[in-house]
Amino acid sequence: MSPVTDLRFDGKVAIVTGAGRGLGRHYAMLLAERGARVVVNDIGSPAETVTREIRDLGGDVVADTTSVATPEGGEAIVRTALDAYGRAVLWATGVTLLGGLLGQIPWVAANIDTMLLLILFAIALVSIVPLVGEAVRKRRKKKLA
Repeated sequence: MSPVTDLRFDGKVAIVTGAGRGLGRHYAMLLAERGARVVVNDIGSPAETVTREIRDLGGDVVADTTSVATPEGGEAIVRTALDAYGRAVLWATGVTLLGGLLGQIPWVAANIDTMLLLILFAIALVSIVPLVGEAVRKRRKKKLA
């Protein structure tokens, strides 16, 4: 085992957009398997299907069917995480084109779990920090008012 394959997300809250199929589904399943509470986001029934799968495996999960196509949609997804779990820590997205290209590289295909964890880590650093920070600041202002 390496530090990456030992990586756990116990108690962390992960938002996964595009989680109804493909890489997004794999991210959601992997994060839940490693202890994260997961917000499964996709439009329509795919989100519900993956949510049921994770719940059946004992995961702590909530579905969100909001579109990510607008800033309001992004805020609504973060609001789902905040309402369900009080916070959000990670954000991952099912980038299908990138995943399809990476899957063609033999080393990546043989080490897909490690690659997905590295991608998740990079995405979390770049995307979730500003978005969640803003949502938390807005929530604190409402509590203080």
